[in-house]
Amino acid sequence: MIFGATGVVSGDFDRNTAAGYRARLELKTAIGEGTLTTRLQSDNLGSATGATPEGSLSWTGDAAGTVAVDALKYEFPLTPQTQLVVAANAGASDDFTDTINPYFDGDGASGSISAFGNRPSIYYTVQGAGAGIRHKLSDSVELSLGYLSSTSNTPTTGNGLFGGSYGALAQLTFKTGENSKVGVTYTRARNADPGTGSTNANAGGDSNNFGLQGSFQLSPQFALGGWAGYTQNQAVGGDRQIWNWAVTAAAPDFGGKGNLAGLLVGQEPRVTSSGNGTTDTKSGLHIEGFYQFKVSEDISITPGIIYLTAPNQDANSTGAV
Repeated sequence: MIFGATGVVSGDFDRNTAAGYRARLELKTAIGEGTLTTRLQSDNLGSATGATPEGSLSWTGDAAGTVAVDALKYEFPLTPQTQLVVAANAGASDDFTDTINPYFDGDGASGSISAFGNRPSIYYTVQGAGAGIRHKLSDSVELSLGYLSSTSNTPTTGNGLFGGSYGALAQLTFKTGENSKVGVTYTRARNADPGTGSTNANAGGDSNNFGLQGSFQLSPQFALGGWAGYTQNQAVGGDRQIWNWAVTAAAPDFGGKGNLAGLLVGQEPRVTSSGNGTTDTKSGLHIEGFYQFKVSEDISITPGIIYLTAPNQDANSTGAV
């Protein structure tokens, strides 16, 4: 259960403070050697209408307080080295892929307070129904492959499992140390936007997405990480070149066992060149800090702040907090 409040204290956004929640109940059922997960979810805090995707919180939705089946998936081992995941609804890339962002990616329940900080944007292009596989090539190398479609349940022309919106992923993950990893990722997507970055960077169409992610545990109390992502996008009106990157720093157990301090500086997806003139006019930064304070074994409180130096990567916008 997440209770949250959010508001804008400066900038050109609507300054009304809003409060809401997200509640999840997961039912785990053992079937054979695998596990069926049925997740019921309700949430009621949405994004501002017409606003840039930049700075969006990591746990908001648009269910308006109704309860519905969210994730519905079955996971089982094919071999001791191979895990298969079949998702009938609300599958995500992190179901079968390491997102290489251990302290920040808590899927909204812990870590970063923003969607951009939760995980590299490349992973958001793969979600829906489909299947994924995770195979250990060795003790230090893992291969992930998957295909998910967000229009799989719509049997009309231009939709369906293979004819509509989809994302296909391939990733090699290399273990470079005891708690350090590097991932090289490629996704092919159709009308599957990252949901982060500028409005121009979320224009649909076909895209080839390339990502390089890393996380390095320098000591038990400090970890550095980050990523760089590049997208070749073919949308209505012309091709687009899109870049994003981030550098992260995490201090686990800072100020007490179970606490976490995090800092992120990066650029959300930005169109650097375009065939139809929709290039973003300024390179804006996403600067975020949060402190997760563990109250008890079951409760934590996470205050955080996000500063966008040029919202929507627009030279005419002023910084927003």
